[in-house]
Amino acid sequence: MSRSIRVFTAIFLVLPIALFVAAILLRSRVVLLPSFLLGLIHLWVWTYFRPSCFEISGAALRIVWPTRSLEIPLTEITTIDRLSTQDFKSRYGWGLRIGAGGLWGGFGLLVTKRRTFRFYISRLDGFVLIYNKTTRPLLITPSDPDNFVKILEDRRP
Repeated sequence: MSRSIRVFTAIFLVLPIALFVAAILLRSRVVLLPSFLLGLIHLWVWTYFRPSCFEISGAALRIVWPTRSLEIPLTEITTIDRLSTQDFKSRYGWGLRIGAGGLWGGFGLLVTKRRTFRFYISRLDGFVLIYNKTTRPLLITPSDPDNFVKILEDRRP
């Protein structure tokens, strides 16, 4: 995780706990409800939006979440790019996130003037952009982007 995302995550993780403690101290049910709602949102982001890992196994790229997974056949991948933040901004401009963000990273759709991407990032550098034949391009931040791209390129037909 990049430093800024780590700071946002720490703040967001403390918020429901702080609200819960405030609800107990103030004996307020009104404050208790937001505490539980934020806790549920955290759980939802952790299990549904935030990938646990990116795997290249067999003939597919797998994105794994605690509650689901997505396989992209390597035969569907057309282009793989390793981009810096600056490269991405100069190519596509600023983006509007639709999905979850700030808590462990950014996940969902990223809409720019030129394209809409599926994205699962936990850093603000080391982007890997994967174009495929049938769905939106995928923007991810694997733990070792250079090695990830090399392995993906080597295994792609």
